[in-house]
Amino acid sequence: MLTVPEVEKATLTLPEDSGTNQCPGAPEGAAYVRMLLHCSGCWDCRIVDDDGEAVGDCVTGGRLHEEYRQARRGPVLGNGLWGT
Repeated sequence: MLTVPEVEKATLTLPEDSGTNQCPGAPEGAAYVRMLLHCSGCWDCRIVDDDGEAVGDCVTGGRLHEEYRQARRGPVLGNGLWGT
């Protein structure tokens, strides 16, 4: 198995004039940042096979990814939480 090489910790913001700042907005942005902060420092989240596919088994990383996915989808109307 290969692992992703250590990378320098970078800030999560890009210069305003870069035109490449694509960090999602809130609330998905908050979930995205939590996922990035965890996964960048977690050994299990960074393990990949010879083809570059993730093979780690991190419960926290999986939960944060699912929270980010759900945040991107937004609230579902008619589920009893937001009224019908």
